[in-house]
Amino acid sequence: MDDYDMSWVRELLQPGETLLWTGRPEKLRFFEHEDRKLVPFSLAWCGITGVLIWLTWVRGGSDPSLGLPRLFMIPFAAVGLWLLIGRLVWRFLSGMKERYALTDRRVIIRKGGSTQSLELTDLPRMNVTGYGDGSGEISFGEETTCETTHRAVGRHSHTVTYHHNLPKLRVIPDVERVEYRIRQAAEQARQRDNARIEE
Repeated sequence: MDDYDMSWVRELLQPGETLLWTGRPEKLRFFEHEDRKLVPFSLAWCGITGVLIWLTWVRGGSDPSLGLPRLFMIPFAAVGLWLLIGRLVWRFLSGMKERYALTDRRVIIRKGGSTQSLELTDLPRMNVTGYGDGSGEISFGEETTCETTHRAVGRHSHTVTYHHNLPKLRVIPDVERVEYRIRQAAEQARQRDNARIEE
């Protein structure tokens, strides 16, 4: 159990609730699993926007007819910079403040000043992504899958899975052990719940 600043979770415990595990992101990664698709898209977005800016602002010179198109380039450039750099920096800095806890009733995720609780008796599907050093992430909920087909030379299709908006435990050490403890606690919570219903 991580003894680092556990006061936050003790304040959230309900009467009779038992704390089983606490953790936090360790060895935060600037690039994560979901970035394999988002970074190339961000680069493409910025590249296209850069070409359009060059055509309207630099090559266009003082042509007054380009006034409105030039204004349209500003939000496109801002979105591109956010996708490429801004979101990564924000996620990295916010990850330093994230804290996680597992009790005999809930999975608790704290991000900054907000806290999210997932009841073990109704726990969403767990999606586990492991890294080479044994760490990894556990997200909760149904992943969104999008299949796209491109026609160039022949027919090519690929499937992209998104799960970056799901509640997750990020870069936790020994992710398989944590996954086992969550599944075990969830099973025990469901058994207690069923026993109360039968009484």
